[in-house]
This record gives sequence, structure tokens and C-alpha cells, in this order.
Amino acid sequence: MYLAAFLMDSAVMVVFATTPFFVLTQLGGDEAMAGVVGAIQTGAYALSCLVSSRFVAQTQHGLRWALLGIVLFVFFSCLMPLYHHYIFCSVVTFLAFVALGLVWPALLSWIGGEPDASRRAKQMSYFTIAAGCGFALSPLMGGPLYDLDYRLPFVALAILGFAILALILSLPHEKEHAA
Repeated sequence: MYLAAFLMDSAVMVVFATTPFFVLTQLGGDEAMAGVVGAIQTGAYALSCLVSSRFVAQTQHGLRWALLGIVLFVFFSCLMPLYHHYIFCSVVTFLAFVALGLVWPALLSWIGGEPDASRRAKQMSYFTIAAGCGFALSPLMGGPLYDLDYRLPFVALAILGFAILALILSLPHEKEHAA
């Protein structure tokens, strides 16, 4: 789970960190346009988390929501470099970050299924550390890849997405995890 958290936040930050460069260099946008696209990303993610957290934890197998969110996040994000238009970029990034809002509530709910409070707290702290490290280190990957070719961060995102899916699929069901 911790490696999945590290890779997931790495994937998120690859998209989040390279999108302004994409807007500026490939779309011919300015700083305001880059800011609007960034606001679309963060706003869509925040609202999606607020909505999805209400139903993700109530499902039989909440990790299915994480899997769906990962697939859609990667899919929509990887569409961005295919068509160089501001509206297209805004729509696909909106859809990607709405999908991302399915992932974290599901992963946190999985950890929250641990019945022992001290063990649950320890797992949550390790999860948070792993995610934070992925968030902090991934620009070191995304930036140089973007410098080589603006499409490479999206290729890296797809590779990360497959790895994350494999890791999430290897996790036990919440009921087995909590037992």
C-alpha cells in the first residue's frame, strides 16, 4: 500500500507539475491560462473527494473505486498532449482530476478498515509519509522528461498507472485486511 501511495502521488505530481509547461509551450498560453488550468485541476479534485468520500467507504469493495479512478485519471491525463487546444486541455484535466478524487478516499478507507487504533494510526502515518515523498520527488522525474520531449511525462504517467494498478490489485479485500 505504501509503494502504491508513493507512486500515486508521483503520478499526480508529474501531471500537476508539467501541465503549466504544457500550457505555456504547447498551447501558447500565458501565466493566467496556466493558473486557470491548475485551478481546474485542484478544484475538480477537491470537489470530487468531498462527494466520493460519502459513498466510497460504504461500498463492499472500496478499492474498486480506486482502480476506476486510477484508470480514468491516467486515461484522461494522457489525452492532454494529443490535441493542442486550451478548451480540450481544460476538459480532459478536469475529468482526470475528478477521477483522481475517487482514489484517495478509497485508499484511506482501506487503511481505516484496520480495527486496531494504534496499528491504524501507524499505517496512516506511513501512508502519508510515502505519499508525501512521491509528491515531493516526482518533479525531479517530470521536469527532465518534459525537457526531453513534452510527451514523455505522460508516457511515465501511463507506466506509473500500470504499476499502481498492479499494486492495488494485490491488496486483500477490506474485510480480509481488517481481520
